[in-house]
Amino acid sequence: MNRSALLLLAALLSLAGVACSSSKTTTPAADSGTTEPPTCKLIFERCHPLDKGAGEIHECHELAEDTASTEATCAAKKDDCFAACSADAGAGDGGATDAGSDADMHDH
Repeated sequence: MNRSALLLLAALLSLAGVACSSSKTTTPAADSGTTEPPTCKLIFERCHPLDKGAGEIHECHELAEDTASTEATCAAKKDDCFAACSADAGAGDGGATDAGSDADMHDH
């Protein structure tokens, strides 16, 4: 009985070690919001509410969300994305620019 308890404990410790080591490799992807490049975050915040699913605003939104995007890639597109997302603010949605416009995205 004592030997069985030791074997069970060894098996559980092995599984715990594997689970802990594998979670370290997935943590950055799951926690990408905390490591998001600052300019990408700004583009996301500006373009996300206006994204209707196609066009330059959508491309900017996708760029900002892409985990492969770096600060440099977002900085290179920042001016274009800010211009697109500002120029379209309120177009086609009755002038609404609040966070509720996100729900409108899925209705169109």
